[in-house]
Amino acid sequence: ATLVDHYPGLVIHGPLQAKQMLKLTASFVKAAPPQFRFRGVAPATGPQTLRVGLRQVQDKAEISVLSEAGMLTMQATAAR
Repeated sequence: ATLVDHYPGLVIHGPLQAKQMLKLTASFVKAAPPQFRFRGVAPATGPQTLRVGLRQVQDKAEISVLSEAGMLTMQATAAR
């Protein structure tokens, strides 16, 4: 990651971030959502602490992962 792709550190696995987003969503709505869609926006590199946030918009949840610098790395939507 650092030598070939020139990232400042190891890349934090996108599906691992998505799993954390799904876990937060499931705990918020008290069940696994019937629909969950995610996409990577920017690479997250370690070591760093990522913040996962959720907000409810009408009948769906919008979930995001932010880097320590506040940059959006992943985003998702989940139907209720």
